[in-house]
Amino acid sequence: MKSILRNLVMLSLCASPFLNNVSALSVVTVTPSPFDSVPTNALVSAIFGGSMLLSVLFSLICYCIPLLIGLGLLAIWIWMLVDLLQRDDKDFGPGTNNKVIWLLVLLLTNWIGSIVYYFMIYNKFKKIKTNG
Repeated sequence: MKSILRNLVMLSLCASPFLNNVSALSVVTVTPSPFDSVPTNALVSAIFGGSMLLSVLFSLICYCIPLLIGLGLLAIWIWMLVDLLQRDDKDFGPGTNNKVIWLLVLLLTNWIGSIVYYFMIYNKFKKIKTNG
């Protein structure tokens, strides 16, 4: 009996992300054995309750955190794009079309270009404003 319960626990832990739709199995009635210290119904309910908790944690880690990271990178990209459009052409150094080149870099490389823009243009002019 204990090996069956151990196998059931391992199965529920391995399949916890997929058990949202079969959580109704926790109401399965099994006759308790006189050798068990915990009634089987309570143990099965605890197993499937724990698997639901693992499923929620799995979804938080796999879906919510990357979503927040993506929204943060989108915000940085928009912030650098707005900063680029507000600057004068002379802020980008000598030469022609440097602002257009940076605009193309930001539009085509998305968040990678915005991080490069931050360290090469935005951060440089932020230091000049604080020093001068």
